[in-house]
Amino acid sequence: MEEQLEVMRQALLSALNEMENGDNPMMKMMMEQMKSQMAGAFPGGWDGMKEIVTNQEKWKEMMGGLVEVVKGMGEEDFQMIMNQMNDLSEGED
Repeated sequence: MEEQLEVMRQALLSALNEMENGDNPMMKMMMEQMKSQMAGAFPGGWDGMKEIVTNQEKWKEMMGGLVEVVKGMGEEDFQMIMNQMNDLSEGED
């Protein structure tokens, strides 16, 4: 699991780097939108979120906590979240 989480972190870092430093105007616009949304929705705003992704130890700590929360969920709660994720992915088509 730890390897998979590190692969996820590296993919996020690559995507963020491309969005921040690339020359695609659409990507830059999306990046600015993400930054403004994170400013109000994430503790520490955009800088706090980026610090967690760029710092491997903080990433492990956050993801370890998330895994523990999921493990502690009841089957009904977990199924509700899975259904919501499924509904969202079907709505993107």
